[in-house]
Amino acid sequence: MDLKKIHYSSTNNKLKNLLKEEKITLPPKFFWRLLEFLAKMCTYEEEEIKIKPCLFLGYNLKLALRGVPNSCYFHITNGVRNGSDLEKKLKALVPFCNNGWTVFININGDCIEYGIIRAFTGPRGLTLSEVIFEIDDTQLPEIEYGLIEASTISKYEISIRGLRKNSLIIDFRFFNDGYKSCNYEYLADDMTSGIDHPLQKQFLYDTFIKFMPMASRRVHGTILLIVKDQYEKESNLKDGIWLEDSINIFSPALGAEDDARSGQIFYGISGLFVDMMNVDGITVIDNKGRILGFHIFLNKEIKTDRMINGGARRRAALNMLNLFNPDHLGVYFLSQDGDSFYERKYNNE
Repeated sequence: MDLKKIHYSSTNNKLKNLLKEEKITLPPKFFWRLLEFLAKMCTYEEEEIKIKPCLFLGYNLKLALRGVPNSCYFHITNGVRNGSDLEKKLKALVPFCNNGWTVFININGDCIEYGIIRAFTGPRGLTLSEVIFEIDDTQLPEIEYGLIEASTISKYEISIRGLRKNSLIIDFRFFNDGYKSCNYEYLADDMTSGIDHPLQKQFLYDTFIKFMPMASRRVHGTILLIVKDQYEKESNLKDGIWLEDSINIFSPALGAEDDARSGQIFYGISGLFVDMMNVDGITVIDNKGRILGFHIFLNKEIKTDRMINGGARRRAALNMLNLFNPDHLGVYFLSQDGDSFYERKYNNE
């Protein structure tokens, strides 16, 4: 029996067209090796640590940084034009993506330059991508550089977009299973819903709508329970570490942009928050930014008519959603595979 090999040729052709529209010319062998890397992005890992790569590819990339404040551009190494060492170079650099860096490939004649790039714009400042890609259409004919960004959306999809407004989403599923990406708008809104001062609430919302997706790159699976500020420890969640003194992550965030000391404290406490979410079990935070506990476990399975599928962490998250408590606002779930959701418990508006 003859076996027929099937390829996603449409992805190849559409990516070629996107690069052409973005005025980026790649050597043919380099292009094929780039495709091999893109095919691995959704499930990329090194030393059993999952990584969500973010990649800039283009030419004259230093020119793209002229309007980016507090940016760092580190040219690390050079590669060969045919891309035969592309996998080796990216293997060494991609792990930095989990700490907020973006890997770049700069086409400079016959030389391929590899490095890392980042902008330090404060907890709620515009990201590197937001600054670089915010170009008015009237400016496009005058720019002397070209750039595309490839980033992971989910464990199934990667996004590719260019300066000249071309974009492409590559989906590696054989069918659409209804998967939806995490609603970080709801998550940030519920996390800050206990803040009364409108300007402070907006500042913290802007901060955490950026922080939580970035934190997900460093968290390898978690359940985060958002509760109201009057929440009291309940019998179903007794097992675990409940803090004698809560840790407030909002206070240093409010001063992080204007005060270096507050910025350092926020950096330290936000890192602690990420480490807590990396510990097995449930992390609990209230809507005034107080971390109440971590490594907490649900004592019993909640009876429900809802079908619960998946691994132990997913089942625990869905059981949390089925646990009635009017002081619960919502549950954030992230699997080791990168699947995530945030679901409000009572459709809070």
